Amino acid sequence: MAFVLRALGARNNDRVHGVADENMNWDLNEDSKLNKEEMRAMKRADKAKYLRFIKADKDGDRVLDEDELQVAEEGERKHQSILRLRKLKAILKNRLNQRSAY
Repeated sequence: MAFVLRALGARNNDRVHGVADENMNWDLNEDSKLNKEEMRAMKRADKAKYLRFIKADKDGDRVLDEDELQVAEEGERKHQSILRLRKLKAILKNRLNQRSAY
């Protein structure tokens, strides 16, 4: 299990459950919302993340309130987990190919 956690970039089990929240660094005024200025800053810095986050904007005001932000963050955590699992799969597949070459 430790190998899997290391491959996923985890330092301990709490890290896997999302204790460290990398997404809130876009909330510059720390009001648990992403206003239009914060969303524009995200769009300039990371358009792919912006496009994922904007899908959580259910009322279409281009602002993520607390509930929408929570949905967006959960989606982002799942997206990042999928990317890490794909990387882990590639690593394991490579190791299996190396072993079968012996």
